[in-house]
Amino acid sequence: MQELLVYLGVAQFLPFRRIGEVIAATTGSHPSQGTIDAYIQSFADHFKGVHRRLGDLAKDAEMCGFDETGMRVEGSLHWMHIATTELLCCLWLGKSRGDVMTAFKKIALHDDWPSYRKYMPEARHASCLTHLARECVGLAETGEAWAAKMATLLYKMIRVNQQARNTQRPVTQKRVDALVARLNRYLQEGLDYHQTLDPLP
Repeated sequence: MQELLVYLGVAQFLPFRRIGEVIAATTGSHPSQGTIDAYIQSFADHFKGVHRRLGDLAKDAEMCGFDETGMRVEGSLHWMHIATTELLCCLWLGKSRGDVMTAFKKIALHDDWPSYRKYMPEARHASCLTHLARECVGLAETGEAWAAKMATLLYKMIRVNQQARNTQRPVTQKRVDALVARLNRYLQEGLDYHQTLDPLP
């Protein structure tokens, strides 16, 4: 039952009251909220070493994806941060959106939130294609035709990469070159378009 309590709280994010209701309905037991909290804290203490090891592996990875999302902890805003590679996932809770993995020095893939570049100065930064595509969609909705073509291309590149991963067949150099050529063409179209606009005040 202890494992189920922890799973419902940590993996399914159920509030303690709801966890108690589920346990009561499935086992007939009625754990208090204090008991549930104690079990979760006990498991957290047990896995501190594992969490540290995951953090070390993520920090030393050649490339790591980073993201963050806001959440309430005891009524105040905190940030759940995540670092992922092909093999691991490490999460940590920070009091600010800037509580990033400052020791990371390799390729950091993220959504271009300024904290990453500010607090990870030794990393090589790469922008997430999905976020870039969303930005292009937003520009396309304002009438920028190049951005619509760019968004379509970026989503295609994401699909091509996913297909290659699923089939374990690398993308051919010929196809990579063709995609990059289109990317550069649309970038130039965007630059040419913006050169026709009035300067920002």
